[in-house]
Amino acid sequence: MAQLARRAGMSRSAFFEPFGRALGMSPMDDLQGWRMALAKELLGRGGASMAEVARRVG
Repeated sequence: MAQLARRAGMSRSAFFEPFGRALGMSPMDDLQGWRMALAKELLGRGGASMAEVARRVG
């Protein structure tokens, strides 16, 4: 999140407020949703263990 805030030219705390207003969720909630969707996709393809998927998506 700190890296996203830096890229937007904002402090971390200043980044969270407009992000939440625009998307209706916190940046961390959005990140968690993205990770879960990626994990679901990787597991659905097969060929990767649960441990490998966990390592790849954080």
